[in-house]
Amino acid sequence: MNDVVEFWEIRRKPLLNDFSRAAYLMSPVPEILAHSTNPENKDPEDFCAVDRLISKIFGDYSLTGEARDHHTAGLIHEFHSEYRKFKNKQGDFQSKNIWIMASNPRVLAHEWHESYSVPYTNVFGKLACRVTSKILGIGSAERDWKIVKRIKKGHRSNTGTEKVKKQTTIAGSYCAKTSQLCRCASQSAGNLMSEEDFNSLKLDRYCLSAVAKQSPADRIFRCWEESWEKVKVRRNGDQRHSARLAAKYGNLCWIDADDEAKTLYKSHPDRIEIAEDVDDDDCGTGEWKYCVVGCREEFDYKKSLKENKDHYELWPIRWDLLECIKDYYEENDGLGVKICAKDSGFGSEIDVDDDSGEEEVAEDGTEGMV
Repeated sequence: MNDVVEFWEIRRKPLLNDFSRAAYLMSPVPEILAHSTNPENKDPEDFCAVDRLISKIFGDYSLTGEARDHHTAGLIHEFHSEYRKFKNKQGDFQSKNIWIMASNPRVLAHEWHESYSVPYTNVFGKLACRVTSKILGIGSAERDWKIVKRIKKGHRSNTGTEKVKKQTTIAGSYCAKTSQLCRCASQSAGNLMSEEDFNSLKLDRYCLSAVAKQSPADRIFRCWEESWEKVKVRRNGDQRHSARLAAKYGNLCWIDADDEAKTLYKSHPDRIEIAEDVDDDDCGTGEWKYCVVGCREEFDYKKSLKENKDHYELWPIRWDLLECIKDYYEENDGLGVKICAKDSGFGSEIDVDDDSGEEEVAEDGTEGMV
């Protein structure tokens, strides 16, 4: 429920205006009435909002000074007298029949007040009708504009204003009525919220954050050598390509599977080196390879690689490095790195076709040389 409270706190200030506060106090719905009359839920700002609305809506603007203040004070006093009877179900509000109708979900609050409050009160009923009939959102306006766009398109773009107004009113009323019937049917079945409502709040069915489960902040590591990495390397390399490799492999950890001491390595955040590639027998192949700088625990990032020569090791970017990284993060879940296989659906951000077999072409036209 903490996520629900967090969402509410973000939207609380613009939603708690004078009309919504007054509608909360004067709602005849039994659950809302019981909540608003509970002393533990009493908020003085709710009654201040009512006082401001009475002065704004029913104030006599022909009066000035103290005369207007006395007139407004009389209206406010009369409202509180009538409201006391309403919340205590006394006087004109003591009939059981009207509260039976108030518990009916098909009876709207402003219609209830129009039938049972306005004829018997001077201020309370009129104010209750005004505040409980207000639309607190702009959803209806947005839907009407959507209907207008649907009508005025193609050959009907020059449809007259009056005609569009009538068609929009008819279509909007139909949509509102259909939505009301669906909502009433869901409420009758006990379904107050749908799956779409939870999804819009980014919550699951248990009101827990679905965002936390998806962990979009986790770093996605594509645990294969992508096609844009498969290039022939010049001795001097390429700065842009090195930066792309550093962005992918920087700050990753792994343990050498062949090392009995289980030494932990961490890749340098922004350094990619070039070294001669070797075969399985540690013999040079004559080709150059981009290598990740695997830093041991003693590595000092403030010093150069030459000064840290005994505290790091160059790891060529190939299958054995990828396997070590994969094993480490699969055994140590929750470190903020998500390992994705080649067929997991997380394709390369730079290359669309990773199986094309085509080599990258350098800017000078030399194929496959970077």
